[in-house]
Amino acid sequence: MTPTLSVDPDNQLTGTVAEHFDELQQWMIDRAANVQSQVYAEYPDLNPTVGPPVVGDMNGDRVVDADDAAALMIALTQPLAYIAAYPGVDASTIGDVDGRCTFDLGDLSDFSSLLGPASAESVPEPASAVLLLIAAAMLCGRARRRV
Repeated sequence: MTPTLSVDPDNQLTGTVAEHFDELQQWMIDRAANVQSQVYAEYPDLNPTVGPPVVGDMNGDRVVDADDAAALMIALTQPLAYIAAYPGVDASTIGDVDGRCTFDLGDLSDFSSLLGPASAESVPEPASAVLLLIAAAMLCGRARRRV
């Protein structure tokens, strides 16, 4: 703390000026937390740990993934079973992926686009593996002939 700030010109502080600033800082931290908790209680959508619903998150885990596809199909085909399985998740809002204010079969194609392109991992087909084995055997045979 600078010498200018460390002096109490009115001699009204108990303790040191640094202790007073520490007390003020703690009061401000406590007050900000109090106000924040009141705001989040009144407006839970503003809470970053809760936040607004995620479109396409049909199972309510805040992530759109393959698990939501099964929940989407249940919501479309068996609405009462969906409500029982996922209480508190509003399928009509979260499932309206195409933004037409209706949750219907038209949302399926847009939902699949939320999951991203189909993953074509580099998994070799069985025929490719067989061809690789044949090529390796031919190369080994050719190498033996030269020796």
